[in-house]
Amino acid sequence: MGATIEREVKILEINPKEVENKLINLGARLVFSGKISTIYYDFPDKRLYKRSAIVRVRKEGEKNFLDFKETLFSKDVKESKEIRLSIDSFENSLKLLEELGLVRVGEIKKFRRSYSLNSCKVEVEFIEGIPPFIEIEGPPEEIKKLISLLGLGKNKIVLFDSFELLSYYGKSISSKNSFS
Repeated sequence: MGATIEREVKILEINPKEVENKLINLGARLVFSGKISTIYYDFPDKRLYKRSAIVRVRKEGEKNFLDFKETLFSKDVKESKEIRLSIDSFENSLKLLEELGLVRVGEIKKFRRSYSLNSCKVEVEFIEGIPPFIEIEGPPEEIKKLISLLGLGKNKIVLFDSFELLSYYGKSISSKNSFS
């Protein structure tokens, strides 16, 4: 699979039930609900961080992925290049990255409910220790329209990555950030 360009925003401190009810009333379909475990990697010299990139191994329910993600541009939306591979073994992928010289730089465990609506993906996220938030991914004009339809224009809209999000709330990415 080749690289894809992802365009997204995060909207902080939402009321999950209210947002999900509005999504359903707009015709959104629930496409995933479950736990996600993500382990982030970089080289010891932080060369990925220096270019706003990361490698991660992610378990989404029963599926496993190896991702490379690099932020390209941030203005009205965060634009990132993402390369995603489906993998059979979460644990063997961790070993492979470590054999290649990458080091673990963080871990997040969270609960997510993902919805699909037109050309957008909306993810309602729960990470222990921070308020619920959503991530909207799609074409910038559709993201803006959906924010308005959901009545979230007055909420704090950010272009944070996971590291920046947790830092905003005084947390860091570590094995202590878990959603049991």
